[in-house]
Amino acid sequence: CVGFSVAGILSGGPIMQLSAVNAQLVAGVLYNRAQDEFDEWPGSDYDGTSVRAGFKAGVAMGYFASYVWSWDLATSVRYFREVGPGVDGVDWYTGMFTPDKHGYVEPTGSIEGGHAIRRVRYSVKRKATLWANSWGRAWGRNGTCWVHDDVLSDLLRWGGEFCAGTEVRLPPATTLGHPDPKALSVARKAA
Repeated sequence: CVGFSVAGILSGGPIMQLSAVNAQLVAGVLYNRAQDEFDEWPGSDYDGTSVRAGFKAGVAMGYFASYVWSWDLATSVRYFREVGPGVDGVDWYTGMFTPDKHGYVEPTGSIEGGHAIRRVRYSVKRKATLWANSWGRAWGRNGTCWVHDDVLSDLLRWGGEFCAGTEVRLPPATTLGHPDPKALSVARKAA
């Protein structure tokens, strides 16, 4: 979920660096590099990685100039509204697998594990964040759910994190984001 959430930012803006197909491919590379090189746990014989490690991998791969992170709602909402999208890494509870009839999730039941989920919108009226999940459009409402401010505040306070990257506009790229020499030579000739 970390790889898909970070790659989702790269395919969804503010700078669209990847097509949806390339985002799927880059997601796996981001995840593997995050787990193998950047997260806080030794080895890679486990499922998952941290959101922060995902953004460190994104910086190492050249997609982001830098990254920021926060553990509180006010700071993360301010960043999201003033600068751009990010990813929340939170404990995922049994009650969050199925949004309610209004599209909201609640942390009820047992902790099932950690989950990374992309912030795509904030509603002042609702006092809630819209999350885009990596589980496909069949989940929730077209792949999204809402989380109330007080719930997200608790999830962050209980060990969650918000992370976002400062995107770098890349030259035309191949499937895995490495510069395509032909595209660069065409760009140089046009300049």
